[in-house]
Amino acid sequence: MSKKIKKLSLHYSYLRLEEEEVTEICEEVESEMRSALKEHHPQEFDIFYGPSINAPEEIPNIPNELEEKIEEGNKNPDVKKLYRRIAKKIHPDKKEGGNEEQFKRAAVAYSENNVAVLLEIAAQHNIELTALSEETIELMKSNIKTLQEEINTKKGSSSWAFSQAQTPEQKLDILAQIAKHIKENSHAKTN
Repeated sequence: MSKKIKKLSLHYSYLRLEEEEVTEICEEVESEMRSALKEHHPQEFDIFYGPSINAPEEIPNIPNELEEKIEEGNKNPDVKKLYRRIAKKIHPDKKEGGNEEQFKRAAVAYSENNVAVLLEIAAQHNIELTALSEETIELMKSNIKTLQEEINTKKGSSSWAFSQAQTPEQKLDILAQIAKHIKENSHAKTN
């Protein structure tokens, strides 16, 4: 693997860890934020959440047959090769001791044309790589950009701001801004 690809791969791995951390922080603070909003701004809480809060739907499991359902037409040739090498090594039905979770992750990455995730999985399983085309390197850069945008979106959320508040007063200010936004949006919908 060239140094350029290693650097891109490491950059993606770092961003993926950062995205996991930011997501965990936002999820952890969400219930605290809801409780505080309900306590300090009950009318806005009811407007936004309604009388009962439904738990978020779980993400469905990806069936083992996913690789058969994935459209082949628009796949980058390097992504196809890499995915096939990964499947050969870790597919739970084809290989004794296959890694089902990693395989599911690889199948999703393949379906999304995410070469960065496939390279990460390949490295974890010591799968030899051939040189990647410039098109694949550009695709990898695009995967990195998308992940960075996801992180930035989460860091722009009220959950993130609430988690970063240093004092109770700052948290109350954030709640007041949220309540104001809810109230303004509810008035806009009724007019």
